[in-house]
Amino acid sequence: MLARIQYENVDKQYARMRALKTEVDQLVHSPVTRWYKEVITDFSIHAKEDRNRDDLLFKIYQQYLAIYVDMVQQAQPQSPDLSSRVRESLEWYVATLIRKCGPAVDLLLKLMGPEKQREYTRSVMFGI
Repeated sequence: MLARIQYENVDKQYARMRALKTEVDQLVHSPVTRWYKEVITDFSIHAKEDRNRDDLLFKIYQQYLAIYVDMVQQAQPQSPDLSSRVRESLEWYVATLIRKCGPAVDLLLKLMGPEKQREYTRSVMFGI
């Protein structure tokens, strides 16, 4: 159900993330084996590092964050149809994440129990 909507601003910002490949390739990558491997972007980072790489990890994090901030600041209002498709896609992803879990959601389930994990995932992690 993932939207996979082409949108100029998103495409432009994703290209900027892809341009960081040289830096990202310095990380020790871990294969994605969970259900979401089919929906993540090709520039998603899945790595396992130790504290010796904190400076590099923080630098990459700051670069990605700056790009996401630019994406939000440059966003334009969308049609009701497109907004609805994005919302439906987000609802599908969050519901599937809660049902099938992932590393962060697994931990939340252990810490909070199912009801609080669902509430936290929907409201804090995804703002819905």
